[in-house]
Amino acid sequence: MKPVYVNNIVQNINGQLINRRIYIKSSSFVLSPIMTKNKQLDKLRIYMEQNDIDRVAFESAVKVGDTNLTSSIEFFNEDGSINIDTEVLNSNIMELTRDGFRIQQELPFKEDKVRVKFGVQESILLFNNILDEVIGETTVKDLKSQYDEAYGELYKRAIFSVYEELGVPKQDFETNGFNKDNIANIDEVKLSKLIYNEAINRGYSNNELKALGITDSKFNLRLAFHSRGLSLESVLNSIINNRIVKQKFYGKPFILGTQEGFKYLEDKQLKDRIIYTKDIIDDLKPMGFVDKDGNSVPVETEGAIFQPAQVFVPSILRNEDGSTIDLFEKDKHGKWKYLIQKQKRLLLNNKTVDPNILKMFGFRIPTQGHNSMTYIEIAGFLPKQAGDLIIAPRDFIKQMGSDFDIDKLFTYMYNIEVKDNKIHKIDSKGDTKNAIRNRIIDI
Repeated sequence: MKPVYVNNIVQNINGQLINRRIYIKSSSFVLSPIMTKNKQLDKLRIYMEQNDIDRVAFESAVKVGDTNLTSSIEFFNEDGSINIDTEVLNSNIMELTRDGFRIQQELPFKEDKVRVKFGVQESILLFNNILDEVIGETTVKDLKSQYDEAYGELYKRAIFSVYEELGVPKQDFETNGFNKDNIANIDEVKLSKLIYNEAINRGYSNNELKALGITDSKFNLRLAFHSRGLSLESVLNSIINNRIVKQKFYGKPFILGTQEGFKYLEDKQLKDRIIYTKDIIDDLKPMGFVDKDGNSVPVETEGAIFQPAQVFVPSILRNEDGSTIDLFEKDKHGKWKYLIQKQKRLLLNNKTVDPNILKMFGFRIPTQGHNSMTYIEIAGFLPKQAGDLIIAPRDFIKQMGSDFDIDKLFTYMYNIEVKDNKIHKIDSKGDTKNAIRNRIIDI
C-alpha cells in the first residue's frame, strides 16, 4: 500500500513558534518476522518494535519537513549489512498525530490472479531499431515474423472460439474468415444465450435481464430495433474485447521492492523462509554479462554469458488447469517432491523441477523502450505472506526508471504442467494455446 502523511505541526524552535509542514509519501511493506528472519533487515525490525516505531521512511519519501538533512541515517554499509546507530536513530524519530495519516492507494493481495493482459507498448517496441541485428544464425527480422505469426494464431483461435459459441461452423470460418457471410450464419438462440450470460456476469438486475426481451431463447426484436440497443452493443463490445482483443498470459503484476537489508546475518547456518532455486544467495545479480565464474564482464568479452536479472518473488506456480502447485508437497514416503535441504535452507530439486520455468519476461507500464523491459530469473521464492512483492537487484531500479511509489512490474511466465511427478515447461513446439504463448516468451 501507499500511505501518505500531510499535516502542519507547531513547534517551539529557539523560543519561536514555527508552523512546520510535513509531507511523507512512498509505498511500504510490512517488516514481518516471516520475511526478515535472519536477514540484516531483522535488526531494524527489532529496533522498531523495541522503541515503538511504526514506520521508517527513506529520505526521498520525506518530501517536505525534513529538518535533519545534515544527520540523515546511513543504514546500509558497503557490504550490505545494516548499521543500527541508536544515537543517530533516536535523534531522527518524529512523533506525529494520526489525523494527517491516510492510505492514498491500497493494493490487496490477489492470490488467484495469475493472468496478465499482454502489453501493447512492449510488443510494438520490442523489435524497435534492431530488425537488422543477427542473433546466432537468426535475424531479428525473422524472429519478429515468428512473433507476429504466433500472436496471429492466438487471435485467430480466440475469434473462432467466439464464432463456435455463436454456432458458426468451423469450415465456414476457415473458408470465409471474419466477414458478413459468417455473421449471417450466427445462431440467434446461441447469440441471445451469450449476451444473457454476459449480462449476468456484469451484474444486471432481474428487471434489467427481463428488459432484454428474450422469449423462447430468442430476442423479441431485431437487435437494431431493440429498446436497449446501446446497452446490448456495450455487452457485445465487452465480449469481443475480453475474449479476443485482450489476450492474457500466465504471469502477474508484482509490486517492486528493494533488496536492501536482505543480506544474511553472519551465521550462514541460520534458517530462513525463502526457497532458493539454485544457490543460497543474499545479493541479487543485475542483468548483464558474466564469465564462467559469475563475475561481471563487458559484452565483448570472449565466452561471456548473458545473465538475467535475479529476483525474489512469492511462488505463483500453477498447473495447466489453474490449480496451485504446492512446492512443499511430499511423496508417499514423506519426502519432499520438489525440494531439498542444504545448510538448513530449502532449495528446488533440479531433478524434479525444470530450471526453464524460472525465466520470466518483465516490463513496466508505460513502456518507453528496451530499458523498460527485462529478462528475469527467479533466484528464490518468498513466503506466501509477501503477497505480490518482488525483490529486485539495485541496478534494476535505475535501468527500468522505476521508483517506490507503488510501481508495478508486469511479468510473463512460462506455462507449466506437472507430469510424472515433475514440474516442467510446456513444449513451445506444441499446438496448444499455452504452447504458442510459451513460443512468444521464447522469442
